[in-house]
Amino acid sequence: MQSALLEAASKHPNVLQTPLPLVLFKEFGNNTLNFELLVWTAEPNKQFFAQK
Repeated sequence: MQSALLEAASKHPNVLQTPLPLVLFKEFGNNTLNFELLVWTAEPNKQFFAQK
């Protein structure tokens, strides 16, 4: 799972590769594992446009 999230981050045009993106495990759901992907962007005021 971590590799898929990091791959998605590496392909997004608004995500910086330095500092490196970070994947955090948040919790176990009923039928899920919940992760959070943290990334840096050069344009913080457009941070919500980086969501997919």
